[in-house]
Amino acid sequence: MPVMSACGIKLYQQNHPEVIYTHDVTHGMALILKHELKKSEKYQSFLKHCHQCRKELQQTELSFLSPPKQRSKCRYFNVERLVDWAIKIGKAPWDTLRELVPNIEEDILRKKLVEKLAWILDYEEDIKRLNSMVKKTRGLENQLKTLGINQESLSNFEQTTGDLT
Repeated sequence: MPVMSACGIKLYQQNHPEVIYTHDVTHGMALILKHELKKSEKYQSFLKHCHQCRKELQQTELSFLSPPKQRSKCRYFNVERLVDWAIKIGKAPWDTLRELVPNIEEDILRKKLVEKLAWILDYEEDIKRLNSMVKKTRGLENQLKTLGINQESLSNFEQTTGDLT
């Protein structure tokens, strides 16, 4: 069946009453993240730092290290992109960074990296927590898309994710 709006589905159901309208599970997972993260001062601060970092790195030799651009709409669909970026930046080996920016003296490069990216260290624990949240919501999303919703859904989710905290 092609993608339809809620109105389109209701019209379709008039001729096909066996069709059950359910919300998009991906959108539902984004709403769960939004509910948790919108009120989080630490997450909102992380977003502001990402935005500022992006502005400071654009059009510099370090622009390839910029955080991914966030949309004003659907931003909670893309939490994963920011979390993945922060994890990769935190794990980036010095030798690789040095090779990617060969035209800058080593001391100057280190200073610039610290100046532009050291703030990520302030969010290390938050990034781990966000990563866990994203993995759990993506896991649930995948489970619901493949197995549907049934009486075993909760126990299946708990088995695959372990502790929910």
